[in-house]
Amino acid sequence: MDKDKQVLMEKLDARMEQSKLEIEKLKAKAQESKADSQLKLNDELRKLEQKKDEAHSELQKLKNASDSAWNDLKSGAEHACRTLSDSVQQAASRFSE
Repeated sequence: MDKDKQVLMEKLDARMEQSKLEIEKLKAKAQESKADSQLKLNDELRKLEQKKDEAHSELQKLKNASDSAWNDLKSGAEHACRTLSDSVQQAASRFSE
């Protein structure tokens, strides 16, 4: 893997790890919240888990891609990680109020 690919993979992996940590924080918050808040937060967590799985799948495709397919898959992986990160931040801000 060339240097540009390595840098991008490290960046996307770091973004995924940060999102996973934030999701775990939200799960802990859901455990401590009142019943009505807990239902809303659990629904939000299900959506985040789905986006996390999609982003992970896109990263795996990118990691396993041949050089010729790598550029085609790069934007999908970047988009999935960005969407996950944005969704986690939105959920965290909604439930920190």
